[in-house]
Amino acid sequence: MKRYGLRLVCVLCCLLAAGCAVQNGYETTPSRSENSAQATGPEGMEMAGGNGPAGSPDADETSAPAQETKPPAASGGTGQEDAVTLTITIDGIEAKLLLEKNAAASALAKRLREGAVTYTANDFGGFEKVGEPLEFSLPRADTYIEAQPGDAVLYQGNRIVLFYGGNGWSYTRIGRLEGLSLSELADFLRAGKGAVRVTLSLDGSGCTE
Repeated sequence: MKRYGLRLVCVLCCLLAAGCAVQNGYETTPSRSENSAQATGPEGMEMAGGNGPAGSPDADETSAPAQETKPPAASGGTGQEDAVTLTITIDGIEAKLLLEKNAAASALAKRLREGAVTYTANDFGGFEKVGEPLEFSLPRADTYIEAQPGDAVLYQGNRIVLFYGGNGWSYTRIGRLEGLSLSELADFLRAGKGAVRVTLSLDGSGCTE
């Protein structure tokens, strides 16, 4: 009986010791959820901070600044600075003629750089002074025009017509006399007084420079 009693006591002691060891092991071993939290925590922080070039503050600081948009240039020419003014002299009196921006006016200005041009003009129809044919021709782009007082036009490619009245016909525009009232224009062109000598120049004297 004593032998069986000792065996029973030994078995109970072993069971008790095993139970304590299991309990201690459970308390000291971290849980799966805790391990998982420790492993994923830094990755979560990096993602929250915008990991990568697109989300990093350094990328924003070093990105190139946007270029300033300049406004586009004006279309169809370079503006008022390209306007060319001729001088018309009749009986020693000068007036300014602002040229059109077309081939005929440009060709006339080019020809006048070689020297002044003088021709005779006469009244026609009570509204214009028609020049005699020039020794050269200018490019024609004839179209129907309602000419007004002060207009200068090319007729038939080699005649310059200066208006002190109005008329509608097929012409190529050359330019317009500036700064004259109707009465001053009529006096300048000697309206209705017959033939006059007209001199065209770039500076009023026929000089090329």
